[in-house]
Amino acid sequence: MIDIKTSFSQLEMQLHLLAKAAKVDLGSVIKEEAKYAIQTIVKFTRPKQKAQGVNAVRGDFNKLAEPLVYQDLQAKATEGGFYKSMARYVRNRKVEKLRLLLNNPKLSHYYGKPLLESEDAIKKYHRSKRNANGRIEGKPRVLAFGLDFRRVRKTMEDRVGWSVSGWRSSAIVTGARYKKFSDKLKPQAGGNTLFGSVRSTFGPDPFIKATASNVKISNYQRMIDGTINSRIKTTTRKVAAVLANRAVNLGFTRVGGAMPIKTPTA
Repeated sequence: MIDIKTSFSQLEMQLHLLAKAAKVDLGSVIKEEAKYAIQTIVKFTRPKQKAQGVNAVRGDFNKLAEPLVYQDLQAKATEGGFYKSMARYVRNRKVEKLRLLLNNPKLSHYYGKPLLESEDAIKKYHRSKRNANGRIEGKPRVLAFGLDFRRVRKTMEDRVGWSVSGWRSSAIVTGARYKKFSDKLKPQAGGNTLFGSVRSTFGPDPFIKATASNVKISNYQRMIDGTINSRIKTTTRKVAAVLANRAVNLGFTRVGGAMPIKTPTA
């Protein structure tokens, strides 16, 4: 589960200094900086492309379970052989008979492997096997009905971009670029029990907060904090450049130098 919160206090202070030094509207500076921050966060929230995510899902499912497909088993069948019975049990979903057959040591390749009997069982097993990065490791040690396997995999493929789509509304408001393949997911619309929400605000306690269930991205909090810290350093450099009478591109406008900002003395 993702649950991150990052303060904008230091960044907002630098934005105030930048607006004052450049003699521009603070609101315009804040909106432009919010755009840059969201764009950076979106960039580093995987996947980069839809195809990359789909391939990752398929690779994970190849490691998750071995699908039992009637046609494949039937092609290996001989009259009265194990594969013939196995193919029939798979086609008719005879779970208990199939499990008994899997306990036969003579069925060497499949012997002793657990059977995931439903789509829900596959989903539960998938959640239990995901590592800190949300990925599957190793080789498949369980079996599943081929149809169930394909349906669950397709469900996961359709969710590719679910986490990055959480930034969509913030991107649209600020004019930031976002990954268009996540458009159809739109978990931000009124909140969603699967994704959660993304909220951000500037004001007395400026912050950005995101919550997402059933999503794993390792070190996500550190990545968000790194993004904000990077924007603080960039804004600080812009302030210094303006005060040094150098031209600075603020995104929405280009400004020249300015007089030093006077600070109160004791």
